[in-house]
Amino acid sequence: MKTSLNYLHHKSTEWMREVTFYKEELNVLKTRLEDVVARNTDTEVLAQVDHFENKFKVLSNNLDILKHDINLAHEDVLKSIASKPNHTHEKSEDPNDGLAARVSDLTSDVNNTRHELTKFLSKTL
Repeated sequence: MKTSLNYLHHKSTEWMREVTFYKEELNVLKTRLEDVVARNTDTEVLAQVDHFENKFKVLSNNLDILKHDINLAHEDVLKSIASKPNHTHEKSEDPNDGLAARVSDLTSDVNNTRHELTKFLSKTL
């Protein structure tokens, strides 16, 4: 897909905001999960808590990796803008096509985990 450097700059900035939001969202979900631990000692409940804690660790790690990759792509866009300041609106091949899919997949995974946790919380609290 062809796109402009300006669009790539705005898109990578948007992705960084999304990743930051979902990192904060994971912290909120962890806090909600801690409430379950404080109120329940049932082994089945604690097994589910462990499942969510592991899922949060994986998601957090994946968000960190994605954030790093977005930063690298953003730096490349900024270098291109600096080297071609009069051509930022010209269309060229989008080197970040894969990042868009990764952002979408990871945000979907976080949202699915949030819904799964909400169901779990409704049963246990």
